[in-house]
Amino acid sequence: MSIINFETYKKTGKIAYVEDPQILAEDNFAEEMDNLATVMEMSTDELLSELSLRVNDKSGLRAVADSHLVDELTQRLLAIEYVLFLTISKNTKK
Repeated sequence: MSIINFETYKKTGKIAYVEDPQILAEDNFAEEMDNLATVMEMSTDELLSELSLRVNDKSGLRAVADSHLVDELTQRLLAIEYVLFLTISKNTKK
């Protein structure tokens, strides 16, 4: 995987690539993105079911980290709370 070094481009106007071995050694980037996509494609019911299975039996149906499942549910919870807050504040009489 080649990563463009934008600092070099801003200074010289020439395209250069990052050569940091730590950045280039991260081969699991594609796998991480696949896991995030899998979790984002799941319905809320699927996320809850998957976490319930893992809590009760220590095994789930999908090969994604618990942290990904929890993060996605948290994001959805925040979005739902925000919409509910706006709806309640709009429809509350003063």
